[in-house]
Amino acid sequence: MAKKDMKQTMAKGLGSLLQPTTAKETTKTPTTTAAEPTAEPELVAAGVRRSPQGRKAVIRPHSTSVKNGLAEGYTRATVIARVEQIDKLKEIAYQNRSTVKAELELALGKYIAAFERQHGKIVL
Repeated sequence: MAKKDMKQTMAKGLGSLLQPTTAKETTKTPTTTAAEPTAEPELVAAGVRRSPQGRKAVIRPHSTSVKNGLAEGYTRATVIARVEQIDKLKEIAYQNRSTVKAELELALGKYIAAFERQHGKIVL
C-alpha cells in the first residue's frame, strides 16, 4: 500500500482524531513565574500539586492491578536505572542473603529519612 493511500485510509478510519485542534479547544493552565515563587507546593486539584518552580506533579492513586498478590501497603513500580547500579544492588542483596526488594526498601528508607531531616516532613 502506498504511503499516500495509507494516510487517507487512516484519516477515514480515525476521523476527527486526526483533525488539528483549534485555538478555542486548547486551554492553558496558569503557572507561577520565577518572579513570584511560592514557599509551599500549591494544591491545584485533588492529586495535583505545583512545585515552587511551577512544574505540575500529578499523584495518581495506585490501581488494584498493580497491587494484586502483594502484601498490604506495597505496590509494583518500574524504574529505569544504570545497569552497573542494578548489578551492584543484586550483589549487595546476595552478600546480605537478602532480596533486591528488601535492599532497595532499606536504601529508599534511608534516603527519604535524610531528605526529610534536611527539608522537613513530606506530607502526601
